[in-house]
Amino acid sequence: MPVGVNLEIEGLAEVLDKFLQGNARLGKALLRATLASTEKIRRAMALYPDPRPESTYDRTTTLGKKWHKKATMTSDDVLGLVGNTAPYAPYVQSYDKQAAMHWGTWQTDKQVVNETRDAINEIFAEEISRAMLADKD
Repeated sequence: MPVGVNLEIEGLAEVLDKFLQGNARLGKALLRATLASTEKIRRAMALYPDPRPESTYDRTTTLGKKWHKKATMTSDDVLGLVGNTAPYAPYVQSYDKQAAMHWGTWQTDKQVVNETRDAINEIFAEEISRAMLADKD
């Protein structure tokens, strides 16, 4: 079962209305912001914590390499997905399914979303502002 991260940006009603009315510049801005945001989350999820001092396990880094992102744009939506296809990923990094042995060591999807929320809001604000200013020219 893959791990997925869900983050919804609120307060974009005006921008989405313009996007739905065919404003290509705003649509591209939303897509750029979504791509940058999913990459920020993907990178944070792929980070490995320091190994426990008593651990003799030789890390393969497979879990970090299995994190991926995707952003798509349709005529009425922009969607960003971040996920991991390693079958054991939920037991290491899912807030809901993390095994006790990983508590406090491995970051969870919920922690990363909460820690990156302000930066992601800023990414969206900058891209939207840039697109709206260009519309006024």
